[in-house]
Amino acid sequence: MNQDERDERHVQIQAAAFALLKEQGYRKTSMLAIAKRAQASNQTLYAWYSNKQALFRGIIESFGGAAREQLLAALHEDQDKPQPAAVW
Repeated sequence: MNQDERDERHVQIQAAAFALLKEQGYRKTSMLAIAKRAQASNQTLYAWYSNKQALFRGIIESFGGAAREQLLAALHEDQDKPQPAAVW
């Protein structure tokens, strides 16, 4: 598996984990359920993520980084526009 395929697989696994988190909550979401939803082996999940906490930490880091980039881009775009005066 090349790096692009591996990255895509990580995205698929994280999406499956996030969907299950929304449906069932953290406690009821298991690594086995995530593996089944992502059509991956349980062994792959444990090889890539040592446990459920590490998998969800990876999701937070991925989404956090993406959110940060979007916010910085929005702030950069907004710098060229006149800013409203402070009301307070």
